[in-house]
Amino acid sequence: MEEYYFTNPKYEIKHIQLNGAKDILLRGLRYYIGEKAQWLQKYEDIAEWLTDNHCKGLFLSGDNGLGKTVICTKVIPAIFKYYLKFGFFYYDAIRLSECYKNAIDNYNLIVSREPIIIDDIGVESIGDNFGEKHDYFSEIVDDAEKRGRLLIITSNLTIDELTERYGRRTVDRLKAITHAIAIKGESLRGG
Repeated sequence: MEEYYFTNPKYEIKHIQLNGAKDILLRGLRYYIGEKAQWLQKYEDIAEWLTDNHCKGLFLSGDNGLGKTVICTKVIPAIFKYYLKFGFFYYDAIRLSECYKNAIDNYNLIVSREPIIIDDIGVESIGDNFGEKHDYFSEIVDDAEKRGRLLIITSNLTIDELTERYGRRTVDRLKAITHAIAIKGESLRGG
């Protein structure tokens, strides 16, 4: 998966209000998935978040193949760029952990960018910087809470699994700074 971003040099937006969010979200899904795009009931919660995010990011978790990645890495960035005139830096979790392991300075540059989308949290390895273990995701969540950074996160892990992996403190902070939506069901990939 490639890294891409939409730029806004003066990111100041934390409160999002978008009229007609359900229709816009559905059009985005059809654009990226095609006419076979299905509307799941939990997408209503995503549309509600787009209508008024209450200054919180978004955390989508749940089963495989239910549109989390397409929504968070393609549809939402396109909506924000077109309607709200700002965008996100996007990283998949494995690539971000590799940046951490290979070059701490590059990692610090990455996490200082606002806002940020991280796809598929929970599949990455724990960072190791000259024998010192680092959990970069916990560091990002801590930093986002301190700076008021808007985060969009996806994961196939449940809240309990995230707590086991990252600890209660990180998950508590993640819940405080994001609107969590769990999407359950059979994969829509049709494979």
